[in-house]
Amino acid sequence: MRILKFNLQKFLIQIIIPVIYWIFLKPFFEKILKNLSSKSKYIEEKKSRNNSSQKQLLHKKKKEKVAPKFKRVRTAKKLDLVLSYNLKQNGKFLIQQKDFKKALQELNTSIEHNNSDYEAFELRGIVKENLKDIEGAIKDFEQAIIWSDKQYQAKLKIELALLKFRNGANEESIFDLSKITKLYKNKYRLHALYERGWIYLKIGKEQLAIDDFEKFIDFCASG
Repeated sequence: MRILKFNLQKFLIQIIIPVIYWIFLKPFFEKILKNLSSKSKYIEEKKSRNNSSQKQLLHKKKKEKVAPKFKRVRTAKKLDLVLSYNLKQNGKFLIQQKDFKKALQELNTSIEHNNSDYEAFELRGIVKENLKDIEGAIKDFEQAIIWSDKQYQAKLKIELALLKFRNGANEESIFDLSKITKLYKNKYRLHALYERGWIYLKIGKEQLAIDDFEKFIDFCASG
């Protein structure tokens, strides 16, 4: 009897219980594991979506903070340029009217709004010369030369040389014009020769003046 009972227990352990597991319990456990896996995957996807949404929101907020500021700066710069131009035009009109004090005020404000406008510096240089501020006029012409393009620089350099001559700096004026005749091969070289010839003539150096005028004529004849 004991042997039979033992064999029955052995049979239950080895055969019946595994069969019950495979038929009933395994699908149940697989379902639970599958649900757990799906739930875990869903949680990960949700986290990923939340992180992505947070990043997009942060990026949007940053963009909202930066973009308007940049736009305001750009708009302010445009307004400065418009104001500068209008003030410069007022300055030109006042120069024509010989109202140099008011012209100086307009051009000062114009340069405050745009400190890289060579024409405004040139005009203020003219105004300062008329107001007998020769040192200030020279500085303004030097600034105009810095900010202008290469072609216009030659014209400004000639104007500056003539300004120096009008105010007694004869040798410096001749030196500046001589540099221009060597640096440029275009109409500004002819202009510099012509002006240097007149300066030589005015200070009593007739032969040097004749030499410059002859060079001027030769260059004109050669085209």
